[in-house]
Amino acid sequence: PSPSTSTTSGRRLARSEELAPETRSPDASPSPTPLRAEWEAAPPPRATVVVLTCNRPSYAVLAIRQIESQDYRPLEALVVDDGTLTLESVLRRAYPDLVVLQAGRPATAARETSGRAGAANATSLPGPTVRLLVLPRRATVGEKRMEAARVATGDVILHWDDDDFHEPRRVSAQVSPILTGDADITALSLTHVVQMPGFRVYAVRHSLGILFASLAYRTALAREYGFANVSLGEDYEFADRAVRACHRFAVVAGVGSLYTRHESSVG
Repeated sequence: PSPSTSTTSGRRLARSEELAPETRSPDASPSPTPLRAEWEAAPPPRATVVVLTCNRPSYAVLAIRQIESQDYRPLEALVVDDGTLTLESVLRRAYPDLVVLQAGRPATAARETSGRAGAANATSLPGPTVRLLVLPRRATVGEKRMEAARVATGDVILHWDDDDFHEPRRVSAQVSPILTGDADITALSLTHVVQMPGFRVYAVRHSLGILFASLAYRTALAREYGFANVSLGEDYEFADRAVRACHRFAVVAGVGSLYTRHESSVG
């Protein structure tokens, strides 16, 4: 089914908008908003998919393989690693021109080669640019997300847990409402869960579940509001503060995902 969105918070109208008279005829079709017109006329901006990982090289590679299969371009896969295992050597075997960044250095001073994009997928789309951000110490999830927002090259950021699975249309389905001005933050509706430990998989039968691990938002929003310095619930707290500031949150339904729930997971 085609993905659909439902908005849970609207922005405040400026006084000039509230008092502006209606000038078009009743049977005329609505004029597109400037943002929507720009989206329809110009190539889409880059999106950055952020993968947080720690001492799980095989999971990181699997996540990038999934990102390669996404139908949205241009796309960047940004892996943030604070583990003790050497992830760079593992990734470089698959991506010889991998761009490696060191946390704490200005983004403009980091090595910015074009990087060989990942291999083209079955639809012959160019592969995403793959970059690895290495942190010098163990960090909270909130700290990792802030570092990712600092160096992301995309206009829109998406969260992608290294042990979750998503349909190839996930990125385009979540980015579209943001680019057309219909939402400021989007998240997927929860469809399937695998419970760990035990590998118990079940389908979510109701439509109220929101997968906060799948947040998407403009990069500028993360740089403005930031993430709490915690490792549990930082995504929910970020979305809650943004909505309380009158940013619009939309749930995208109809996109299949498999969320890995651990004993420490929220929700």
